[in-house]
Amino acid sequence: MSRLQLSTFRDGSLLPLEAFVSTLVHRDESLKAKYLRVSAINRGARPRCVTFLMNEQDVVYCTVLATSASQLLIPSLALYNSGSGIDVYAAMSQGVSAWSVPGGIEALITLQDGVVRGLDLSGFAASAEAQPFLLVVTDSRRTGMDLDPGKGSEAIVEIFQENGIVMSEVLDGGYNFVHGAMQVSISSGVFLIGDIFEQ
Repeated sequence: MSRLQLSTFRDGSLLPLEAFVSTLVHRDESLKAKYLRVSAINRGARPRCVTFLMNEQDVVYCTVLATSASQLLIPSLALYNSGSGIDVYAAMSQGVSAWSVPGGIEALITLQDGVVRGLDLSGFAASAEAQPFLLVVTDSRRTGMDLDPGKGSEAIVEIFQENGIVMSEVLDGGYNFVHGAMQVSISSGVFLIGDIFEQ
């Protein structure tokens, strides 16, 4: 049995799972019998439920615990290609309208002495099935490998719901942030890595 890389493998980096849409994990067009193995890391403080889909059909449901350690989600999933190809996707186990997230999140962030302390959640809404996600705050003045300690670092805020009530927790407040020079990206907090085994 030989070991192969996922079709989405790039430069040895982990594959980030999108927060609100599905993410292609592997595309296979050969007719050989293969087996998929997938592990994940959860960067958040709460577990995430993830669904793996094969050709748009739900096949595996997993929970990625908040351990910051790699967790084996799929030890061996057989991929039998009938000739039309197989696409394996992963998605957060939630409906497409699980979250309502306002624009201009940067303006909703509360700073104290350059540290992220909180977030105005009045514009956020969630259904009871909504999975947690992360807001990753960076300094828009920092580019590339800029190591200037006078500029803001990285802050992480976890957004989650309990019984449909939206809450947040600052996991890392960062430092040296200023209003008007922040940018926010949304992350599921889940990162995938895997292999293909071919007979």
